[in-house]
Amino acid sequence: MWYTRKSHGANKNDIFGDWSISDEDLYLFLEDIIHLLTPNRLETVLLSDIGWKGKHDLNMLPLKGEVLRYKRVDPSIPGIIAFNAPNLYNDKYRMLDGKHRIHKLVSQNVKESQFYVLDFKDIRSYFVSESKKYYRKLEFVDSWGSP
Repeated sequence: MWYTRKSHGANKNDIFGDWSISDEDLYLFLEDIIHLLTPNRLETVLLSDIGWKGKHDLNMLPLKGEVLRYKRVDPSIPGIIAFNAPNLYNDKYRMLDGKHRIHKLVSQNVKESQFYVLDFKDIRSYFVSESKKYYRKLEFVDSWGSP
């Protein structure tokens, strides 16, 4: 599945800045919230209302090694955003999945698009610590050898 092992990092880093939501680095595995991505949560949203990693420098993306991924991205697939979620830009929404798609849309001068919109308070409990992220990834690798 497209969402297996994908996670959104709520942390600080030198490239994208401070996207933390607590004192520790946290991660949201998309497979944990996939059940929330229902048709009634699809909304047309102004791209300017979304805070996303890389928004401050459109020349930053695609990062080295991600050029092919960026070229192949399908911006018609809805991204996942959360409202009431802390973000670096204090925008109405925080991007959880789809930074390459939104970058492509903005580069094409698109002003709005479809997104799954979730309330941050409904997903906050799904964020896990760095150590749990590590074990989740190990469990996934272990599953490769399972019959």
